[in-house]
Amino acid sequence: MALPKSSATPAARRRQPKRLLQKNLPRNSPLKSRLPTRKTSAKSSNSKNSFLFLSFMRLFVAVDFPDSLKKYLSEVGTSLKNDAADVAVAREHHLTLKFLGEQSENYAAELERRLSRVSFKPFEARLTKIGTFGDGKTVRVVWGGIEPVAPFAALAKEIDKATPEVKDTYPEYTPHITFARVKHIIAKEAFNELLKRTKLEEKSFAVREFKLYRSVAGQEGHRYQVLATFPAKA
Repeated sequence: MALPKSSATPAARRRQPKRLLQKNLPRNSPLKSRLPTRKTSAKSSNSKNSFLFLSFMRLFVAVDFPDSLKKYLSEVGTSLKNDAADVAVAREHHLTLKFLGEQSENYAAELERRLSRVSFKPFEARLTKIGTFGDGKTVRVVWGGIEPVAPFAALAKEIDKATPEVKDTYPEYTPHITFARVKHIIAKEAFNELLKRTKLEEKSFAVREFKLYRSVAGQEGHRYQVLATFPAKA
């Protein structure tokens, strides 16, 4: 026999997904098109759009780069592809300020409001030398260093303050941009020699904004969707 609605325990009611409305989101948020405009009573819940069961998304905050710099980094990454190693050139280029992991759409909407209050002044930056990450014996990631460090570290700190519930995995912030990943090294000495010969041009760019991204997994790797853009406050 079906139980009356009032028999639901408080704990069960708390576990029900919350509804998020368009009016709760910042203007021009891309999440608005996915949300209802007003609350719907239980009596009218026959409609498929009456309740929104929020999905989760993989989020991060980053600085985007000009197309000219992205093209240059793709060319450098491509130059590392040879018989010495199996190298995958990055399709997307950005400088991560904070990785937020899997979060709900409710959190994404709240995050837009918080990040809109982050204040920073525009600044100039430049690409510097090549660097690598690995396990000490084998190179796994090839990246370009970014300077000056101070304004990026300061911006990352402000974003960290706005998201205290998400712990920063890398407390010592080092700005860099990944442009190649090494899947397998066939000839270690030859590949290391190639890395030594590879030099980066000191290209400059302006930082006038940062963005909230959603990472979407696909058959050809991850693609990044911009959810919101936050301009500098001069």
